[in-house]
Amino acid sequence: MSDDLPDEFEEAAQGAMPEFQPTNAPAKKFLVIDDKMEILWSMFESDLSEHIDIEFQMTNAAWDAMQIMEADGVPDVIMLDAFNLRDVYFGYNNACQIIEWLKENHPDRPLPDIIFSSGELDYSEDNATRLYATHGVVAGITCKNEFSRVEWGLDGRDPSHLSYSHTGTAIRKTLNVRCGLDLPLTNEGLKKKFYETMKSSGDFTLEMLESMVDAGEMTALEALQKVKPRLLQEIDNYIAGQKEPPVAFNAQPVDGFLEAVGNWSAGPAALSLTEADDFITKAEKPILVVNQFTPEIYPYLTKVAGVIVKSPELCGHAAIELGAWGVSALIGYGGGDLDNVKSGEPLALDTRFKGLYRTSIDKSRLDDFRYNQCPFYNSTESYYIYRWQQQLMQEYGIKDARQTYTIDSMQQVDDINFGHCGAGLVRSESLIKEDAEALRAVKEIILSNGGTADKNEFFRSVQENVQKLLSRGRDGKMLRYRLLDIPPSEIFSSQELDQIEKSYGDRNIRGVQMGLAVPALYETQIRAVFAAIQQIVQENIQFRADYPDATPNREQIEIFVPTVKTAEELEQIKIMVADIAAEYGLTKANYSFGTMVEMLGACDDIEDIAKLCDFISFGINDLTEAVLGVKRDDMLARIEAAQRSRQTKEPYQMIYPQVLEKMHETITRARVVKPEISIGVCGSGSSDVKSFVALHDLAVDSISMQPGDDNFTILPILAAFEMAEQYEKRKQKLETTPPAHNMP
Repeated sequence: MSDDLPDEFEEAAQGAMPEFQPTNAPAKKFLVIDDKMEILWSMFESDLSEHIDIEFQMTNAAWDAMQIMEADGVPDVIMLDAFNLRDVYFGYNNACQIIEWLKENHPDRPLPDIIFSSGELDYSEDNATRLYATHGVVAGITCKNEFSRVEWGLDGRDPSHLSYSHTGTAIRKTLNVRCGLDLPLTNEGLKKKFYETMKSSGDFTLEMLESMVDAGEMTALEALQKVKPRLLQEIDNYIAGQKEPPVAFNAQPVDGFLEAVGNWSAGPAALSLTEADDFITKAEKPILVVNQFTPEIYPYLTKVAGVIVKSPELCGHAAIELGAWGVSALIGYGGGDLDNVKSGEPLALDTRFKGLYRTSIDKSRLDDFRYNQCPFYNSTESYYIYRWQQQLMQEYGIKDARQTYTIDSMQQVDDINFGHCGAGLVRSESLIKEDAEALRAVKEIILSNGGTADKNEFFRSVQENVQKLLSRGRDGKMLRYRLLDIPPSEIFSSQELDQIEKSYGDRNIRGVQMGLAVPALYETQIRAVFAAIQQIVQENIQFRADYPDATPNREQIEIFVPTVKTAEELEQIKIMVADIAAEYGLTKANYSFGTMVEMLGACDDIEDIAKLCDFISFGINDLTEAVLGVKRDDMLARIEAAQRSRQTKEPYQMIYPQVLEKMHETITRARVVKPEISIGVCGSGSSDVKSFVALHDLAVDSISMQPGDDNFTILPILAAFEMAEQYEKRKQKLETTPPAHNMP
């Protein structure tokens, strides 16, 4: 009620105004008075014209309305906007002029039904109160979003958020009386009608199912089973890309690539970095064709349309690197067709099917492929499915493992909001490879065993990266930063590898073994990490003083150690971390400590390792190689392993039963000595649906995976269906299994 309502209206305003009763006759004509046409647009957007055959007339003032009525006759219903920027009583003033004009010019005709509408229900109430007090006319009172509820009532849509809206029912009441409809006038009536509509039509939307689950009329399992066929079809269409490819119909793809990342891309072939520079200078984005992926390619990844790596050597690691940059790439080709690709030849990468088209491409249709987002991306529908999935897990006592990001590039830190779910793995070596000077410093430190190498660039790069990670992360969210784990073959020449073998006895030395053999390597990195934390702490002190109620950047990081084989190795690094933290005035409040479990030695020594850790994280890529004896880059061995094990996917595309068994045994023993230890999982195999469900069954705390619609939206939905199927089988088995009889 408006505070400036004149005194002569107070009694009417405080009294009980009679209930609005629409004229009991069919309505054929609506007249809308609205200075901005918002009411009319609301009508159009709600598609009421599909349900009601009514002639709508539009004007923006009483004078115009009178001209319309003089020419076309008096309407059956007049709807007035109650408020505009110039006049709070815009609707009331217009209504007064119209009523007086009608009494003078059409004294024998009953007044039309009058309805006040506004974005705020209070304005409608004020206008109606004035009209009743001055003219004795009872008007309908509503708000603009009532049109949406009218459409819901007509279509049987979900009413779940009606309780958050105004409760005006004047439009529904008018349409029922004047148009012969049967729209419920209460939220309870709407819900009842919706359920009746759902049950009779059998056409369930996720919103409808959610309402029924909330009302206890359907279980989460039943809801998932009901919607599964439609959603799976939509997901299949997305994953398979079942569209006509944007290439000439007679173009034959070059198949046989071992790995692929990214989306469709197209461009002229550049057969060297020099040729790529020439195209880039001409503002063209080429497809870079190289024999092997090397660190020199990194500066080009944001400038090229795609990359083809011919050699199958290290193709698994190349896929990780290129995928982290969001680059379209085909990796590891065993045939000879690429040897005769010419510079400038048009190429098109079909990464979904690991195919290459040596032809021009219809670029006008390329975006249909490149930006074909997955179903339910950032949608309410996916939220419903997650809720049902969690209800199922709660019902069957399954722990929910939260999804976290794997960070492989600082570009990802800019592109994704990992603060919402956390980072379960930051591959620090991938971040260093992006920085040419830092990578050069790392190589010098390793080759000279610390020696006189300049460590400043390495220190600077790590400190900058960690500060950015801490600033972008959120309090309470995981941020697990792994110390360097660079296989020497990825950054050193053959001659340099010989030197490494001579110095350290192993040309493949990496991870913690390299960190212990070259203490300056890990010491420099750890110092840079704590320097970053110290800087954040100091900034937050001032921030809290300036903005006491705001949330500062996080001041805590989780440091973990790769390739650990024994507790003795891990203990040496733990002491190193604690000593350096103390140098910077930091404590365990600023960091936690853990390790990767990816070597069989770590599994065997897990009791002693667990005692040293706040958390452990399984690296299932290396663990798969250790358990199965199949190298990630040996594609032939991967195919043979899948055939031998009768699995639908190769190792590294899923977690094999032998690996899951080793993880289960290791987790069980770790929790015996340390029940509160946090268990994480990193690796590409966790993106397989059945593997993802199996990890929940192992009661892991977090699963880290590459960012992307497939992983973070589709995977949990598919997992929910898989869980529903498994749980239904368990339920049926329990129901059909006869009870055990006690023997005398």
